Amino acid sequence: MLDRARKLYPESLSLEGLNGFINMKGRDYRKALESYLAIKDRLEADKDDPYYNDQLAATWDNIAACYLKLEDVAKTLESCDIALEYDKNAATYRVGNPILYKKAEALLLTGEKEQALAIVDTILNENQEDEKALEIKGRINE
Repeated sequence: MLDRARKLYPESLSLEGLNGFINMKGRDYRKALESYLAIKDRLEADKDDPYYNDQLAATWDNIAACYLKLEDVAKTLESCDIALEYDKNAATYRVGNPILYKKAEALLLTGEKEQALAIVDTILNENQEDEKALEIKGRINE
């Protein structure tokens, strides 16, 4: 049904996002990455969109998630940094901590425990009960 909808509405970012989501849930991270990269390319073309930074922050966060699942640490870190730049300039919606979680996870994969811990501690300074940050910190301290 999704393929049919995509044929009927080939320019729909929502359908491409749904495709990425479905592929992430189905653990086909390469296909999900293709969808999110296609979304990124189309979003970057419309710099006049008032939600340009908001949408690109979320898209780069999804791209980082794909790279993390594919265990491409360098691309994950690069994608997180790009997402954080867009997020910093977002007008209405901030992705925030989910980007930082992915960055800490990627650093942990490289053995950069101190850098990962610094990110997690920053999150915990804002919210001592952040469950994801506490979970990552627990793995760092193992």
